[in-house]
Amino acid sequence: MSDQQIQKLTETVKTANLCLEQEYMYNDLFGRLEDPESLYWNYFHQTGEIQIDWATEGHIDKEAVCAAEGLTEEEFYAKYGAQVVAANRYDAAFFISLFNTLRDSAQNSALKAELQYLIDQTALARDTHEMERVNNVYKKLHDLDYFLLRYGPADAGPYMQDTSTISKYYGTLGAFYSAPAPAENPAAGETAGDGKEPDRPVTTNGTLLTDERIDFINREMHNVVLSVDGRREVNDRVRHRVDGSGSYDAFLPKFQKLVQRRGDGQYYVRGTFTKYNLDFAEDVLHLNRCGFDQISVEPVVADPKLPYALTEADLPAIFAEYERLAKLLIDRRREGKGFNFFHFMIDLDQGPCVIKRLRGCGAGNEYCAVTPDGDVYPCHQFVGQEEWRMGDIFSGEIDMEMKRRFAASNVYGKEECRNCWAKFYCSGGCNANNHTYAGDITRPYHLACELEKKRVECAIMIKAAMADMAGGEEESISCDGDCAACVK
Repeated sequence: MSDQQIQKLTETVKTANLCLEQEYMYNDLFGRLEDPESLYWNYFHQTGEIQIDWATEGHIDKEAVCAAEGLTEEEFYAKYGAQVVAANRYDAAFFISLFNTLRDSAQNSALKAELQYLIDQTALARDTHEMERVNNVYKKLHDLDYFLLRYGPADAGPYMQDTSTISKYYGTLGAFYSAPAPAENPAAGETAGDGKEPDRPVTTNGTLLTDERIDFINREMHNVVLSVDGRREVNDRVRHRVDGSGSYDAFLPKFQKLVQRRGDGQYYVRGTFTKYNLDFAEDVLHLNRCGFDQISVEPVVADPKLPYALTEADLPAIFAEYERLAKLLIDRRREGKGFNFFHFMIDLDQGPCVIKRLRGCGAGNEYCAVTPDGDVYPCHQFVGQEEWRMGDIFSGEIDMEMKRRFAASNVYGKEECRNCWAKFYCSGGCNANNHTYAGDITRPYHLACELEKKRVECAIMIKAAMADMAGGEEESISCDGDCAACVK
């Protein structure tokens, strides 16, 4: 790139980053964009004077007024509201066009890829109204601005009162910032202090798999999760490309090749069922017909307001489908064509150790998440939520009170779990989901509870059927972990 092109790139990234940073820090950008119907999305679709919200005079209770006068939300704002407007110079189309030009002027392939990522995520944000896409754009702009083009506090710091934001690196520039080579890092490749080799799992959506990468994964990774949502039409409805085309045909042959080459190595294909495919047993069977015998299709966990979210109204249909799938699995095993379905693989003879039965995954105690900046969180689902930051690995300081709080989050510390017959198989559910959808890590997420109980019922049914077929002795189904603690 010429000096003029480099300057244009630097100024463009800086301006875009600072605009998003301002909205993020002072106007709750990501909170506003969590609602796909939020008027804040007009920033992506319109220029000039745009509406970003509604305002009402005084302290009008919208819900009370709507109930009293029989108004819809639209009618309420038409009667009592005033438009909140803002000036918007650039929409998503302009941003994409500008970064297309910058990408075309770049000579470095890694830089081209970073700019293409910005283009793709911006288009997805505009088309899907998914807040996480905007967050991805912000993190990429932030890292490009402060850690590639302007070099963080050393460069931009003198012009800022608070350098804490500048100092934070989100870890998105893998092509430019990589870990030391083994020769420079004596610890690389060594086993853990107890002589055990640490497990190395990997999850892939398959879009960038090549023969070389398949061979690397099969050689180096202990377990592989292949992410696919089932039948072509189901997958492509929720996993489409920027141009609207599906992704199924691009990655499925690569998954089949990986599994064929993997031999007896651990893997499973993992999908997600939503309100769009409550007949998810058909997706499980489809994946089996494609040559996969280790399969997981799991319920989506999402804001109930989203169109694809599962709600308690869907439970009868889901229960019926789990039962249908359990019967299909029994029939397949009787025919000698059985396969494993992740959520029915429960060890009903011995199961997990007592600690695992009491508090599940061990978030905040046996398990935690460490960010590229060294921040420590109870698990990966809490990352980025400052109130759940436990400490950092550089200072060595850990919030022991938070650790104790998670340790106390066990089935006997959760009032609704104490008398539940399935409590020792779900161990109180996911702490992050409990927090997000039930309001507290000690309050179980009811929808997940009902699904778990149905899965355990189906596992018992399968166990009984197989024992009957085997004359009373059915082999225990459990994982290969050395602690015998996994509840699948």
